[in-house]
Amino acid sequence: MAGALEARTCSGLPAGTPTSWSIRILTTGNPEDPAVFNYIRLKPKYVLDADITTCFDRISHDAILDKLHAIHPIERLVRGWLKAGVLDHGQTIFPGARTAQGGPLSPLLANVALHGLETAIRQAAPAKSPPGAVRFADDVVILHHDLDTLKRLAKVAEEWLAGIGVELNPEKTYITHTLEPYDGQVGFDFLGFHVRQYPVGKHRTRTYRGKPGFKTIIKPSRKALQRHRDRLRDIIQHHRGAPQSGLVHALNPVIQGWANYYQYCVAKHDYQILDNVLYHQLTRWARYRHPRKSGKWCYQRYWRKVNGRVRFSDGESVLSFHQTTVALQRDFAIPCHSERPEGAKNLVLQSWTAYWKRDSSSLRSSE
Repeated sequence: MAGALEARTCSGLPAGTPTSWSIRILTTGNPEDPAVFNYIRLKPKYVLDADITTCFDRISHDAILDKLHAIHPIERLVRGWLKAGVLDHGQTIFPGARTAQGGPLSPLLANVALHGLETAIRQAAPAKSPPGAVRFADDVVILHHDLDTLKRLAKVAEEWLAGIGVELNPEKTYITHTLEPYDGQVGFDFLGFHVRQYPVGKHRTRTYRGKPGFKTIIKPSRKALQRHRDRLRDIIQHHRGAPQSGLVHALNPVIQGWANYYQYCVAKHDYQILDNVLYHQLTRWARYRHPRKSGKWCYQRYWRKVNGRVRFSDGESVLSFHQTTVALQRDFAIPCHSERPEGAKNLVLQSWTAYWKRDSSSLRSSE
């Protein structure tokens, strides 16, 4: 139901910009990172990292329904979803303005309500120096080379958000620069990635109008690395009494999903660190299970040679480390940063869009 509504809704949205996505649309490839990269790859920019305060709790229902542009059955379904009561300690609460956070449709509905924010920002900027605005659900970044213009665009964004019942969080919204320190910060975090530019010598990369050259690096953020390490540690501690196959089956989806998500950025060094940390965690897991055995015995018990490489395996199930997960996909081409996703609104398959347009016309003709 969520996928069908997503395709139908995105096909009915008015024409917009290709730099806004909802959470469910993206699984791999991360096209929002090429969008950010293309805005800053030739010239350093100031960045407004905007955080919307309680977007899902304060968003206006009228703003969602006015921009939905869906057929009557889907509009009635969404209206019922928004007006549905919430059961809290035996009392039914009917929210006047909010979406169910954590639900399958809440990111999509928030994306519909926030549609048009990028257009308002671009229209308020000078025509000769358009800003870069990238939004992923309720995460927004605005990029521009002039600081005063960026501050003025921040006020435009605040006024636009006030029209749908939300506002920017002054504590988490800040301005930084991609190359030079500003207010003690350099670079910014976006969707688990850290985007920053580093100065290099004149023989390492081209210069911009005589200024020293720089290199744009996108890598996993520190918070994302720490969250992943904590999750691996919790899984290993939770499976202290489980067999080796149970631990492998619990770790593999987490490791493979995280490694695939960051495989298109500069993450080789981080993969090596995570694999080293994971090896020591597994070693402590084995020593905990056999406190009277030596380390050599535990190593021979839980590490075996598979396809010419020593792996954490019981002979049937094999643990996928971060580096081995990405190494198995080297035959697949990595998309270039200059490639932009097709479509004017969102990443929706053309077949789904055509299908829902045909379905809408058939329903109207039958009525």
